[in-house]
Amino acid sequence: MSRLEPGQLVRRWAPEAFDFESTASLEPLEGAVGQRRALEALELAVGVDQPGFNLFVVGEPETGRFEATLRRISELAAALDPPDRWCYVNNFRDSDPARRAEAPGRDRRAPARRHAPAGRGAALGDPCRTRK
Repeated sequence: MSRLEPGQLVRRWAPEAFDFESTASLEPLEGAVGQRRALEALELAVGVDQPGFNLFVVGEPETGRFEATLRRISELAAALDPPDRWCYVNNFRDSDPARRAEAPGRDRRAPARRHAPAGRGAALGDPCRTRK
C-alpha cells in the first residue's frame, strides 16, 4: 500500500464536460444515493407487522439519514392500509378505592379501551361526550 499525495485525491473536470450552467438547475436526486442495502432493510422493517419490532437507524451526522428514512417510510406507509384507532379513557366508574378492594389482584383503575376501525375514529368521541 502506498501513501497518496493530496493532488491524487481530487478529480478535476473541465466545465465543458457538463451540460448545465449551475447545479441550481438540476433536479434533486431521489432516494438515498449509495444506500441500496439500507433502503432494502428499511422496506423489510416496515413490512414486519409484529408487536415490539423496532427500527434503529445509525450513521454519520449531517448525512440526511433522518430525512431519507422519514421520506421512505412515508412512501411505504402510503401503500398500506390505515391502522385502526384506539382510544384510552379514564375509567371513572371503577376509580373508587372501595370498589377496587372488591377485586384484589386486578387494577380496576386501568383505563377503558375503545376501538374503531380505520376511518371510523370519530365514533370514539360519542360515548365520551359530557352528559347534561
